[in-house]
Amino acid sequence: MDFIKNKVIVRSILSSLAPMMIYSLGFIAYKILKSAPTGDDQALTYGNAYAWYTILAFSIIYPLNQISLWLFFKPIETLIDKK
Repeated sequence: MDFIKNKVIVRSILSSLAPMMIYSLGFIAYKILKSAPTGDDQALTYGNAYAWYTILAFSIIYPLNQISLWLFFKPIETLIDKK
């Protein structure tokens, strides 16, 4: 049970943080910068199922969650190395 908790659950939670932050910041930037209408009637919504399913896949599937973990820990590692 300890293996499942450490390797699957904690890794999935940590690997979901970076994609969720990037998606949230991108959505906020889209909403702020979209002052002129583009003629598209379909408004971008925060609860877009495809975006959240992609984040879920990047968080749970093993080879993909390594990319998300790298996005989360590489900036921290870079900051530590600069000091």
